[in-house]
Order: sequence, then C-alpha cells, then structure tokens
Amino acid sequence: MKLLTAALMIVLLLFPIYALAATTFIANSPVEGLTPVNSSVTSAPFSSVSVTIPGVAGKQTHLYSINAWCPSGTASGSITVIDGVATILSTPPGAGGVPTVFTPPTALTAVVGNTVIISVGACSGGGTGIETLNVQADQF
Repeated sequence: MKLLTAALMIVLLLFPIYALAATTFIANSPVEGLTPVNSSVTSAPFSSVSVTIPGVAGKQTHLYSINAWCPSGTASGSITVIDGVATILSTPPGAGGVPTVFTPPTALTAVVGNTVIISVGACSGGGTGIETLNVQADQF
C-alpha cells in the first residue's frame, strides 16, 4: 500500500511539470521570424499607398500586422492584400482618425515564392490626406 501511495504521489507531483512543458510549445500569438520584411510608408496627399514584398523562391511571406491611418477628420481606405494574383484580404474603410487594423490570430501566409502587395485606398475628407501604412511581416 505504501508503495502504491508513493507511486501515486510521484505521478501527481510530476504531472504539472509535464503539462507545463507540453503547453510551452503551443502558441497562438504570431512571432516574427529571422527574416523580417517590415515596412512603414506614407502616401502623397489623398493618394493610395502600397507595400510590395517580392517573392523569394522556396520561402513564404507571413503577415502579422497591417495598419493604416489618416489624420483626424479623414477616413482611411480599405486594406487589400494580393498574394501573387489572388486577393486574399480586403477590409472595410476606416473611420476618420481611427486606424484600419488587421492583426490575425496567426500569420496570414502567402503561397511559397509569391510576391505580396499590401495596398490601402486614399484618405477621404479634409485634413492633409497623408496616409501611413505599417506592415509587420517576414519570409521563411
């Protein structure tokens, strides 16, 4: 009986360590890899703006975060992501002074070797109309 109790105690003591070790390898939050291709660009007044990430043979582009905004009083355009020739994302336009943001729970992944184009329509309304586009991405 003492041997059974001792064995049960050892199992109970080691189970939380095993469970913790097993869960540390599971992650839903995006983590940028070793080859970042981040960008931050601004448009000319009341013009669209885009970022092109050239395709690399044997590598995929992973998009972690895209945000675009116009100055207060103007609305940002919709975000469009093109993977090769296919549109894989299109968001509604943003409200005035509020960023249009796309942050997926895991990376939006392009086809291996494809060029990815992220574009945002022109600001609308008053103000300077200068839009900022930030892209967090990598290739591996």
